[in-house]
Amino acid sequence: MEIPEQVESCENPKKAFPEISGSSDNFSDDPALQKAAGQVDALYVKEYKREVQYWREVLKRVVAAIKALASRGLSFRGSTEVFGSLHNGNYMMLLEFLAEFDPFLADHIEKYGNQGRGNFSYLSSSICEEIIQIMATEVLKSIDQEVTEAKYYSTNVDSTPDITHTDQLAFITRHNKEDGKPVERFLGFIPNPGHKAEDLYNAVIKMMEEHNFNFANCRGQSYDNAANMSGIYNGLQAKIKEISPLAYWIPCAAHSLNLVGEHAAGSCKASRDFFSLFQDIYVFFSISTARWGILMKHLTGPSVKRLSTTRWSARYEACNSMNQNWKEVVAALSEIDERDRSKTGSEAKGLKIKLTSLETAIMFAVWSPILERFDKVSEAIQKVGIGIDEVVLYYESLVDYILGLRDQFDRFEERAKINSGFEKYRSEERRATTRTVPADETRVGHTALSGRENFRVGVYLVIIDYLTRELNQRKNCYKGFAAKFSFLLKLKSISSEELGVAVTNLISSFPQDLDEKLHDECLHFKSYLAQLEQPPKTLHEMSTFIRSDKSKCKCFPTSILITIRMFLCTFATNCSAERSFSALKRILSYLRSSMSQERLNSLAVLCIEAELLKKLDFEAVLQQFAEKKARRKPLLV
Repeated sequence: MEIPEQVESCENPKKAFPEISGSSDNFSDDPALQKAAGQVDALYVKEYKREVQYWREVLKRVVAAIKALASRGLSFRGSTEVFGSLHNGNYMMLLEFLAEFDPFLADHIEKYGNQGRGNFSYLSSSICEEIIQIMATEVLKSIDQEVTEAKYYSTNVDSTPDITHTDQLAFITRHNKEDGKPVERFLGFIPNPGHKAEDLYNAVIKMMEEHNFNFANCRGQSYDNAANMSGIYNGLQAKIKEISPLAYWIPCAAHSLNLVGEHAAGSCKASRDFFSLFQDIYVFFSISTARWGILMKHLTGPSVKRLSTTRWSARYEACNSMNQNWKEVVAALSEIDERDRSKTGSEAKGLKIKLTSLETAIMFAVWSPILERFDKVSEAIQKVGIGIDEVVLYYESLVDYILGLRDQFDRFEERAKINSGFEKYRSEERRATTRTVPADETRVGHTALSGRENFRVGVYLVIIDYLTRELNQRKNCYKGFAAKFSFLLKLKSISSEELGVAVTNLISSFPQDLDEKLHDECLHFKSYLAQLEQPPKTLHEMSTFIRSDKSKCKCFPTSILITIRMFLCTFATNCSAERSFSALKRILSYLRSSMSQERLNSLAVLCIEAELLKKLDFEAVLQQFAEKKARRKPLLV
């Protein structure tokens, strides 16, 4: 009998059937015997390949649906797992949607969709969970590979309670990519690590060991200003330094800026009362739909805002809305006062009295521009690629701006008088009180300040001085670290003697990474930059400048790039950890509160690192799934 052509070209069936290759009665490794085996074996191999292709096509669509949902942090399951039901969740809904335009998937769902347990369709929730785990593992592998290739990295942790009242510690790493761009990656949440420095230290070390991070290459750590994190003797940063002395601690610049504003706002009673008034007005209107309707009837600009409990700079929105709608809010309070003679009317009258004063109008005029500048700077320093040298520049610009306001009280007072229509300070409208003088005292030397001078000296200058002092104090934390590397930005103008001192100091700070070659490279690079009209202004720009041309990379390959990489891999803020909390809130909602920690971490990695998830290869996921699980349905060829 003539052997069909497809039999002659078939592959080794034993290789094609790994799950049955142990039997000696099935196939032979000898190609001649395979050819002589006849038509039955060849057709079986062909059918096997067709089955493999069929189920891999099914899984491609399943993986695509999972990637789409996981990257957005959306829920997967519903109350049922039945195709055609209105309550089967986003996962099955998305497969049904794809089936409307994909006849292959539509036929598969119709044939295998609702067969129940014991039947393989690769559409069930258990398969979905396995693929989620595989995809998260692949994303973490790519992050670990990035850190290994970058060599130098920094760590950052921050915690928050979730919906189940479990404290979740977010672990973030920062390193440089091949093009020199710094990136911050999320590695997972650590549940209930504890709040003591020792407990946090153990959790961080365990996470670093799981990802095989080299402790000696850690060049930075960034946390908030809590004592258990920032303590110089027993804080987390001190314990990390014991095993990695070159892991410099940098306090979060965004948290520090919030603390600056918070301290200034609490510097005097008038300032504290001013911000409390915002919240009182918001609460007064928001707790009643009738009052809110009256307010909306009068407003022409943005509605009143409540004070933010986490982002102090966001108070700019509350202050700005009140500043724009000051007269409208007063009119709404007056209407409620005239209409309602109960307790509500009294509350409205009290709020109106607090608003209708020249002092309050001046506070609006003063705080509105200050908060706007704080808000803009806070937004700028929260970017992932921000460097500590740029943070120093932003802080110094704020210091100069605040100092410039010290002699601007007349301008703010004039603006407040125009906006409010008031001309006199409330303290001047009251009868002056005199203190009874004892027999052994005299009134000589007693000076009574006017209402204007009393407000300028006792409120305005106090706020300005507090802001200036706090900004300078926080700025010095970053300026001290940036000063080690700042000479690279001054190569064009720095003298050779100053350059030698700066290089020596830097080498002494990082003896394991730098040597005397840095001095020669800097001298050479100094001559090169002298020929440029516009040299790089930041170390990030300098890194991009050097790496943009292969010839420059070959000319300045070692010490300068190592120096820049160590600087850029250091955290300026821990805002990436804060952003991971937003993903945590979406993923672990009250409807998904029974989620396991392993699934939570997998979904969080896929959602937060959606950029890496998008680059994930379908075939890599399918291969991992096929090798991990032995199924009745063929997946391997």
